[in-house]
Amino acid sequence: DLAKMTIHTVQYGDELTGNVTELEARIARLEFAGLPFNGTINVMALEGSDENTSLADVLKVGDLVTGRVRDITKLPTKSVELTQLDEQMFYRRPLSDFSVGDNFTATLARWTDHRLHFNLSAVVDGVIPVEGFGTKRLKRAKAKKPIDLQVSRVTNHELVLKVAGAWHTWVNKRIRREREEREKQRDPRPPGLIPEGEKKKKKK
Repeated sequence: DLAKMTIHTVQYGDELTGNVTELEARIARLEFAGLPFNGTINVMALEGSDENTSLADVLKVGDLVTGRVRDITKLPTKSVELTQLDEQMFYRRPLSDFSVGDNFTATLARWTDHRLHFNLSAVVDGVIPVEGFGTKRLKRAKAKKPIDLQVSRVTNHELVLKVAGAWHTWVNKRIRREREEREKQRDPRPPGLIPEGEKKKKKK
């Protein structure tokens, strides 16, 4: 029911129509009547556009734009990104197909500073939050080996995984060791009590 849709219930692939409220260099900002979130669409996501298309030539404030949801952002603002293109993601499994406790085996697809990404043929990657811990060993040594995974949380925009089976023990040991190594390197003295000479000698 469109009238009851919120940022927590909108799904990837949902079709929405928004009113253009502002034009930037490459992005149009949208407002959806009666919905408690806003949206954007990139000029490259408009049907028939290319890298030479000027957004101001194809849209103006007040125009109505219809597209499908390709990204959902809950923080810091509630917003969705639309596209008019027939993207491959819309042919993959919706997140509603997944449940907490589902088990999979997959290889590491890519990683960012805070997340490990796995391709489970879903509309978005399954992710393991790194929570600030270094995981270089997992990334480098184990990137090409299948990893046992389990779904720990599913929302309308995110598929969160955790390492399962023997991998769970392996990863936890590495995380604990890396945490202990950082604790050893941390000086317990307040910054004001550390001599300037020692600060310069400390490794970055």
